[in-house]
Amino acid sequence: MLTRAGLAPAGHRASQKGPGPLTIGAFSAVLIGSSMLKPTSKPSAASRKGQSVRALRGTVFVTRQVHFNAAHRLHNPTKSARWNAEKYGLCNNPRWHGHNYVLEVTVAGEPDPETGYLFDLGELKNLLEERIVKPCDHRNLNEEVPFLRDVIPSTENLVIAFWQELEPRIPRGRLHSIKLYETPRNYAEYRGPHPSL
Repeated sequence: MLTRAGLAPAGHRASQKGPGPLTIGAFSAVLIGSSMLKPTSKPSAASRKGQSVRALRGTVFVTRQVHFNAAHRLHNPTKSARWNAEKYGLCNNPRWHGHNYVLEVTVAGEPDPETGYLFDLGELKNLLEERIVKPCDHRNLNEEVPFLRDVIPSTENLVIAFWQELEPRIPRGRLHSIKLYETPRNYAEYRGPHPSL
């Protein structure tokens, strides 16, 4: 894969056969002539005076996806065992059950005119790792995650709890949505307490 800097990480090899696209992993770069455009040496202050960058305006949505595995039990301790068994079925198993969760977090806003980024995806990845993945991965969501204490860990409640963990920490733009896949066919999405549909 290419990074934002346009470099291939270790282990990815570039392939080139004459003029045309250069393939690195799953990405391509268009070639001009027989070599790819490379950054030149840093221009002097005098040569930069006539240069400009055109900022484009518009709302964009950037999304980062992360994965974690966790166990949980759907159980309301204020209700009877019969009520819980009827409402939750197998998901009320007192010995827990697990999921391979997929979390998608989307931030909305306008790109910074100096960088072209709305939000550096590396920073978003680090935020998700720190606030969601590390506390939840290979954990019992009912018992081991402090911000989920006394919360029934349904997918619906998890997206709201994750929003509360992430929203105050988004430095640029605004948190647009949290989407959590419990299975490839079942997911919940939360767009904040006052969503614009």
